[in-house]
Amino acid sequence: MIRLQKKLSTGYDYINAKELSELLGVSIKTIYGKVYNRQIPYYKPGGKTLMFKMSEIQEWIKSGRHSTIEELKEII
Repeated sequence: MIRLQKKLSTGYDYINAKELSELLGVSIKTIYGKVYNRQIPYYKPGGKTLMFKMSEIQEWIKSGRHSTIEELKEII
């Protein structure tokens, strides 16, 4: 996790599958499953290493947001 923090603090915007699994608190198998099912944005430069752009991962996380009951009441 420290390596990930260093990478992000230097402005490097891409992380690998292992770092993403640590960041999200899920298994690497879960990450590979989401990639296989195209549920998460990814890059595969050279056809081998999976890379994830942090800004896209943040947007992906936000897209899974559920509205609160108060927000839903305001809509009605």
